[in-house]
Amino acid sequence: FFHIAYQGQYFSGWQKQPGVKSVQEVIEQTLSKILKSPITINGCGRTDAHVHASQFFFHADIEKIIAFDLLYIVNKALPYNIAVFDIIEMEGKPHARFDAVQRKYDYFVHTYKDPFLSTQSSFYQVDNLFRFHIASNRFLGKMIRITMGKILMVGKNELSVEEFENDLITLQASKLTLPAHPTGLYLSKVTYPYLNLEPRTEFINVAQGAEWISV
Repeated sequence: FFHIAYQGQYFSGWQKQPGVKSVQEVIEQTLSKILKSPITINGCGRTDAHVHASQFFFHADIEKIIAFDLLYIVNKALPYNIAVFDIIEMEGKPHARFDAVQRKYDYFVHTYKDPFLSTQSSFYQVDNLFRFHIASNRFLGKMIRITMGKILMVGKNELSVEEFENDLITLQASKLTLPAHPTGLYLSKVTYPYLNLEPRTEFINVAQGAEWISV
C-alpha cells in the first residue's frame, strides 16, 4: 500500500484517461521507470478533475526485490504536487478501493478573493470561512460537489431548507444545481479494517488551526 497526498488543480482527476494528465498515470509512469517494469496501480477512489487528496491510498503488486530506498527515490522522481508518505507491505490480497470501509471528504469555502487560497478552497460570497465534513463508505460521481452546490444555494437563498431536505429524501432535484467548484474539495481520510492512518500532510494541521467553521 502507498499512502500519498496530492494537489489536484493541475490534474484531470485520479483515473487514467486518454489525452489528459491524471494522477494515476503520472505515478504509474514514475514507478515503471524506477522499477524497470510495467506497474499498474489501483487507487482507493476516483477524484474528479482539480479535486485534491490530503490522504489517498493505492496498491501495487510488486514482486521484484527492492534493494534501495523506494520511498526516497519515488518522492524525488514525482512532481512537487504528489507526495508519498508511507509504503506499507501487506500480506494476502488487500485492495485499496474495495476494502475501504470509510471515506471522509472536506470542502473548504473562503469568503474573499485571495490568490493563495484560490487553489486550496472555493470562493463564494458567504459570511464566514467554512469547512464541511462529509463521510460515507463510498460516493457516486460528483455526489459531494452536487450536495455542496445545494448547500451553497441554501446559503445564498436560492434554495430553501425544505427543498434541500426534500431533494435528499426523494433524490430528485427541485432546482437546477451546479456542482460546487472542485478546488475546494479534498479526500481527507480513508479507513480500512486493517489500516487506519492519520493524514500526514501539513495542510490538515493548517486547516485545523485556522478560523474555519466546521460543519
